[in-house]
Amino acid sequence: MAATATKIDADHPYFLHASDSPGMCLISPSFDGTGYGGWRKLILIALSAKNKLGLIDNILIRPKDDSPYLRYWIRCNDMVFAWLLNSLTPDIRPSVIHSKPARILWKQLEDRYGQSNLAQSFDLQKQLLETVQGSSDIATYFNKIKAIWDEIEFLDAKTVCICVDCKCGANDKNDALEERQKLVQFLMGLNEPYTSVRGSIMMMHPPPNIDRAYYSLLQEKRQRGIQNMGHYPSESGSFDVPT
Repeated sequence: MAATATKIDADHPYFLHASDSPGMCLISPSFDGTGYGGWRKLILIALSAKNKLGLIDNILIRPKDDSPYLRYWIRCNDMVFAWLLNSLTPDIRPSVIHSKPARILWKQLEDRYGQSNLAQSFDLQKQLLETVQGSSDIATYFNKIKAIWDEIEFLDAKTVCICVDCKCGANDKNDALEERQKLVQFLMGLNEPYTSVRGSIMMMHPPPNIDRAYYSLLQEKRQRGIQNMGHYPSESGSFDVPT
């Protein structure tokens, strides 16, 4: 009876094909810290084809210790864990190698690289502006700029609201996204003297609104003006003003 109850057929998420092995690399190239959106999409496709998405999206949770399916879950989890590690470069792999089970490893990658922030948006928009055909052929140029577009779309994806009066918060999220896009455009156009304060603004979490960022830049300008006042000598040269 027990053998029948725990039989795993080919359609079951716990099924592993004879060709599946921990040494497999699901996709190429490995993730090196850049282009997370594209890498993530390929990983999800590969795991879906293997019927193993449930091990990273918390659908297939660990069975109880007395469950006959526990050993199958452990095997599949270790397999997916190894596949994910193999899809990372040697520089990133050590930072997540102890993050078992597989869903914890995946969550760490999502938290680390999948969260859109001001600095990422700024860097991608800068890459977009700097990407030109140059000596590349038209296909190479198109593929390069398309990859940047896709990464921007992944980071700046809008949330679809199906509520009558939007109780899900999607509209607020989309408004914040539009505000951030405006802020990125504003910061990109600043002159070189504002590089330092621009960097400080991009590190703020959550990002400031455009008015708050403008205020910070005005403060920087005023502070620079006050500091520069000390570089101008008075008309009398050595005339001291009493305090």
